[in-house]
Amino acid sequence: MTTLLNCIERIPSLLTKIVDQRASRFQELGAYVPKECRDLVFVASGTSYNSAFTARIFLEKLGYRVRFYYPNVFLHYNYEELKKDALYVFISQGGSTRLVYEGLRKVKDAHLLNCAICEDVQAPIAALADVALEMGSEKEEFIYRTIGYAATVTTLWLMGIALAEANGTISAKQADGYEKKLRDTIGNLDQRREEAMAWFDAHQFSLMRKSALMYGGAGDLYPVCMEADIKAMEMVPIVTRSYELEEMIHGPQNAFSSEIGFFLFGKSGEDEEKVKAIARFLKKEIGFCAVIGDLASDSHDLYFQAANRTFAPIEYITAAQVIAYRMAVCRGRDLTRAVNGSMKHYITKTL
Repeated sequence: MTTLLNCIERIPSLLTKIVDQRASRFQELGAYVPKECRDLVFVASGTSYNSAFTARIFLEKLGYRVRFYYPNVFLHYNYEELKKDALYVFISQGGSTRLVYEGLRKVKDAHLLNCAICEDVQAPIAALADVALEMGSEKEEFIYRTIGYAATVTTLWLMGIALAEANGTISAKQADGYEKKLRDTIGNLDQRREEAMAWFDAHQFSLMRKSALMYGGAGDLYPVCMEADIKAMEMVPIVTRSYELEEMIHGPQNAFSSEIGFFLFGKSGEDEEKVKAIARFLKKEIGFCAVIGDLASDSHDLYFQAANRTFAPIEYITAAQVIAYRMAVCRGRDLTRAVNGSMKHYITKTL
């Protein structure tokens, strides 16, 4: 029987496959998008939204202006005019999210640049788009997505590289350099998974006593925290919150208590002293806190050295995915079933 952990184990090989296909995977999109296009607008929900958010900083470094919307916001609460020179990217792993489809239809009706990223390029959203990209997750068995996040982020990074190379922003040599860095990161994922398994074994007793979890991180680790938050909330399930690192010490700190388990995601050189200071406070004054990454300072933390900063998010999320899975197993959770499956009798999100 396939377990969700098996899905996490498949991630490195699936990401390698996506990278191996870099030359052909984005050929159609490169020919479709005008070289002067510098605006990317992403419309997506949940894990797909977090993937776009995670890719933002790298895409901006390539010279793109990046915006992202939840589909309901894009359709009903966005009063900015659609841009003729923007590429609208609609992401839906299942390929049939109703509001993503309606958002794509809106853009199509306006005759604007659009593409879709789905698990199956025959899905309704992919079929409607001018260009459809295969997400690379193949057939993920569980609705609690782990492969989908890593595959989408990787696809978006490579999409940015392909478009930037096509319009002359970066050279072929620079594109190959990014590919090398990405392969180095993927090569670390098996080790990250095993380290997280061992970490959970050591801290299971303390963590399973918590009634809520809170995550904090800065830069591209903030959307990683958002994804970690969703994974624990839907899989364990448990009440979770995620915050941009600085925001944790504003209003949210008033709710800090020993009933909450805290995770801080940090990279050396990026808000380093802030991560360390918040961790010291939480450990001394509140209770359980684990720093994830190379800013770890004691046995409660999960230390690792990422292959590089550029593509580090998929190393960090591996740890969070494993921890959420292990907590769910300890709670006796059946991950093949939705918790509130009867909701579909009241409201649906798919076509």
